[in-house]
Amino acid sequence: MTQASSKKVAVVTGGLRGIGAAIREALTQDGFVATSIDLSAEPGDALQYACDISDVAALFAVLERIEQDHGLVGVLVNNAGILSNKSLFELTPDVFDRTLAVNLRAMMFASQWVARRLTEEDEAGAIVNVASSAGRFGSSWMDYGASKGGAISLTMSLAKVLAEKKIRVNAVAPGQVVTDMHRAMSPAQQAANAARIGMKRPADPAEIAKVVAFLAGEDASFMTGSIIDVNGGRF
Repeated sequence: MTQASSKKVAVVTGGLRGIGAAIREALTQDGFVATSIDLSAEPGDALQYACDISDVAALFAVLERIEQDHGLVGVLVNNAGILSNKSLFELTPDVFDRTLAVNLRAMMFASQWVARRLTEEDEAGAIVNVASSAGRFGSSWMDYGASKGGAISLTMSLAKVLAEKKIRVNAVAPGQVVTDMHRAMSPAQQAANAARIGMKRPADPAEIAKVVAFLAGEDASFMTGSIIDVNGGRF
């Protein structure tokens, strides 16, 4: 393993755009070496790695490359997520399985890999999962709601297991955020979502990123198993 920096290394899945890019920026400002795993990477950027995280073997391989390039991963942000936009009666098993593979299964196994390495090195660390209000309140998109409800449960389960190993596991549950996923919704869908928000507006990705960076840092040193709603007042 090559230790390229004395700074703590962070991995953000889905870190190329939207909330993920904002999280990387916030972590960088806090002094982390913030790397990205996404379906693509910008040529020449040594902090970006391309991988389909639904392929667990490929996910493990890219995590190993990140450690070799930059050092032990101390913070993992499981942010990557997809939305099929399929209604109940349009949903197929393949679509359902793909959503859970990206949104939940990859979260589980990325966390397993990072937690194992931290445990082997007897180092403290933090895992932050990006869930959703859909995991709290349900969603008309069954696959997405199920995956995000699973993310909330997985966060609490991992926190129970890893607390004694000095690894904190928390989650944020955003509501509507201005991202590509948000823009892909129809104007009617966007308006209906905004109507359920107390502040009557979607969040900027930076507003989510700041909470994630807090949970990743030492100011949240006695927090684990917490699910923080960052939704503008959706109750």
